[in-house]
Amino acid sequence: MMSKQTLLIVDDEQNIRRILQAAFEKVGYKTLLAEDAHQALELLDSNEIGCVLSDVTMPGMNGYEMLRQAKKTKPELPVVIMTAYGTIPQAVQAIRDGAFEYVTKPFDLGALRKVVASAMSDSRPAVAAVRRSRGAAEQRIVAESPVMKDLLATVEQVADSRATVLVTGESGVGKEVVAKAIHELSGRSAKPFVAVSCAALPETLLESELFGYEKGAFTGAQGSKPGRFELAHEGTLFLDEIGDVPMSIQIKLLRVLQERQFERLGSSKAVKVDVRLITATNRDLQEAVDEGSFRLDLLYRLQVVE
Repeated sequence: MMSKQTLLIVDDEQNIRRILQAAFEKVGYKTLLAEDAHQALELLDSNEIGCVLSDVTMPGMNGYEMLRQAKKTKPELPVVIMTAYGTIPQAVQAIRDGAFEYVTKPFDLGALRKVVASAMSDSRPAVAAVRRSRGAAEQRIVAESPVMKDLLATVEQVADSRATVLVTGESGVGKEVVAKAIHELSGRSAKPFVAVSCAALPETLLESELFGYEKGAFTGAQGSKPGRFELAHEGTLFLDEIGDVPMSIQIKLLRVLQERQFERLGSSKAVKVDVRLITATNRDLQEAVDEGSFRLDLLYRLQVVE
């Protein structure tokens, strides 16, 4: 039996397996290698694995089907999916099926190590169990209708994952209340919950509020200031009315979600952050995509859980 810090790497390309094995063993992980999904499932049956890092496209059973099979017997097992950009819609479905996270190729090894480290965290299963045991009664939301009970069950289910959440509904129905409930039931509950109303700020001010700025970045910038992403580090950032965010800022949001880093205005130094993002809107974002006012790739990133 291997340690819980054992990483199972699943890829049909030998060179990829070797590169990943070397990268993770260099920082102290034990690794097991599988060249296809069937071999991976056999290794899962006979070893104690802390995390699975799997490609999608493989001969025979693909990575998504392997995920579903693995979750039947090991529901708490974190599985990280490696996917090409063109299969992001399927990767989003994989998150809904229980994957811990997906990373797009070509990937940055440093960012990939961080994702696996988060998945491997010893406290994650324990924290998830504690959150589930609290139940909906301790949330801010009290409800009796079947529809709302289903919503609360979804809140509890997704609270302790890294998945981004898109909360939709008309103005005034309590989208921020739902966002706060997700945060309070998560392993990030002791860290900040930072809320931003995107519709209330003009484009230039919104950019500086989200990403911060350095002294002299623009007229009136007398000193440096951290943005909301930095203030929400290790916690939750809630972006209300995400549908009103201009295209120029949508591009920067996409980069933060993909690379988990950004630059302050007036700086070329990358700031790395660990933030769980929850967004809300009263608009139909798919309609906004069709109209050309919202990026499709950003929508995929935001609506992992809706």
